[in-house]
Amino acid sequence: MRLWRLDSLPPGLHLDEAAIGIEAWRVVVDPTYRPIFFESNSGLLPLNVYANALMFALFHSFALEISPFTLRLTAAIFGLMGVAMVFGLAREMRHSMRNEDLLSPAFPLLAAASLAGMRWHVHFSRMGIEPILTPWLWAGALWALLRGWRTGSWAWLIACGLLAGLSMYTYRGAWVIPPMLAIGGLLLAVHSRMDDAEQRNRLSWREFIHSRAITKRFLLLAIAGVVATIMVTPLGLYALENREDFMYRYNRVSIAGDDSVAPDSEIFARNIWKTAAMYNPFGRTGDKPLQRNIPGEPALNFWEAPLFLLGLIVSWKRRRNPAFSLVLLGLVGLALPGLVTGTVPHFHRIIGMAAPTAVLMGVGLDAIWRWRPVRQWSMAWLAILLLILATLTSARQYFVQWASFQELPEAYNAPSYETGRFLASLPANQETYLTPIHQIYPSVVFDSVLVGRPEPIQFDGVTTFPIVMQATTHPHVYVVIEREDNRSSQLLTQLFPELKLLHEVRDHEGNIFSRFFERPAGASPQINLKHRVELDAGDGIELFAYEVQTDALTRSKQLAITAAWRARTQPTHDLNVTVQLVKPSTDNQPEMVASSRYVPGEGRPYAADWRTDWLLLDEYRLDTPRDLAPGDYELRLLLERPTASDAAMRELSIELGSVTLSTE
Repeated sequence: MRLWRLDSLPPGLHLDEAAIGIEAWRVVVDPTYRPIFFESNSGLLPLNVYANALMFALFHSFALEISPFTLRLTAAIFGLMGVAMVFGLAREMRHSMRNEDLLSPAFPLLAAASLAGMRWHVHFSRMGIEPILTPWLWAGALWALLRGWRTGSWAWLIACGLLAGLSMYTYRGAWVIPPMLAIGGLLLAVHSRMDDAEQRNRLSWREFIHSRAITKRFLLLAIAGVVATIMVTPLGLYALENREDFMYRYNRVSIAGDDSVAPDSEIFARNIWKTAAMYNPFGRTGDKPLQRNIPGEPALNFWEAPLFLLGLIVSWKRRRNPAFSLVLLGLVGLALPGLVTGTVPHFHRIIGMAAPTAVLMGVGLDAIWRWRPVRQWSMAWLAILLLILATLTSARQYFVQWASFQELPEAYNAPSYETGRFLASLPANQETYLTPIHQIYPSVVFDSVLVGRPEPIQFDGVTTFPIVMQATTHPHVYVVIEREDNRSSQLLTQLFPELKLLHEVRDHEGNIFSRFFERPAGASPQINLKHRVELDAGDGIELFAYEVQTDALTRSKQLAITAAWRARTQPTHDLNVTVQLVKPSTDNQPEMVASSRYVPGEGRPYAADWRTDWLLLDEYRLDTPRDLAPGDYELRLLLERPTASDAAMRELSIELGSVTLSTE
């Protein structure tokens, strides 16, 4: 279920996967690039990036194509590791009990098979993002803790510390694992004392703590804690020095980081209810976005949910046994990353819950397995049948129901990825421009990064448009994402009558998603603005031309101005532009009656990023007041460069001429 059709399902390449892949490939090709935290895509923790870098390096060494399949194969391996770790944890749970008859020998297989067939876990095992690391880290760390405590093995408890430290490098939803393990150690100690009291005539706490076996275990727990602390220290130091970047993604989604939403008990209680309700197999209680789930489908199907509920009841009744109480603690603790966010349930933030959920399903199946309504009858066959039905239902839900959604390619940015594949096929010496600036960018440039093609120059054609002024020696290609930018295609045809349409990408409905236009070599832009002025604006920039939409205005109307800025040389400062409407005065003290402040192109790109010989077409709008008196007014542009040291360059005024306000 984790490998079948992995090369085609999901389709496309989601932007989060692409961002991880771009960073992983850079790690492969650049020996000096070894960050402990990746700042792209709102911040990426390193373990999954480096794991994908290893997979990329393996594929590259065997001359295999690196593709979305490569990223998803890494995730699938982590998913399989989760199944293996749940098996180990379940086996240790049985061995850690004084009465092993509480769980049958089949329990480890039942728990592991529950996770193996769980659609929720399968889904994220086939998506190349980092949350899938959480289930196996929790299960592996708890397995090591239980086994180390039971056997007194220093190797197992140190392994627990290593996994606890490693969890901090994986995913923010896994940050709850170390504190849960610390609580787990205390619970084991308390249970050991209670168990000892029952068998040894109630030793005092002092006698208990000073006993050789317990002293050794506490020492090993302390060593595990030191190991975890040493592992986390480099990341912690980075977080202290770069707190804003490190916590940016958490602050963006947390109810505590949202000033508009008070993180009070009512919101938290509502999130708890929504998280619990996602286990209800009836209704639309699950996560809504298609990339994470069948929209609204509960986390468990109608075969799995009763098994989970039965296991939850059995485990609660046995909660005095730490093997069960620690699994219940894991279920609650791994829900916390979702409870403190604004979107609940959010399946990939709480994917860690899939592991304790599977263990509890295993407990429920094991209860059925051991149930004998009549002495000679075994119900093991019923447990196996329920497990098969649950797995087949999950497979049908994922590979048939979810896969049949027509919107699925869109949910996984398939049109963006197809745009990127054609982009990567273009000659490397062909300068390329991409509009608009958008979050899908990683999906568009993924293949270009892999083949070493220079990334396209990004701009937002809705607000500005950069073109090289002089005739070029090589063709230039403009990639227009039509859905987000409905202006650039028309503007290109006006600027370059010789323009060629190279390629089109369509979405699942057959609508045009993106177009590739080629500006032929030797073609010069046709600038048809009314006023060609070529006024020096300082810092290597000139106002090449402009046009006012109309010379006759009426009250409450909007004045539109198109300006063409030319970069004679590379600018060194950012630029702010204020459009001013001024009433002339005989005493040389004109009155400003309206103004609007702009960053050229809304900073897409900023002036300091303009290139030599670029011409940028920009638009400004100015609203005229309702009570403005009829007459003649002056129009001017005020240019501001706050970072410039030259006072004359910091503020410069350009007169654009007069406009007349009429009464009509």
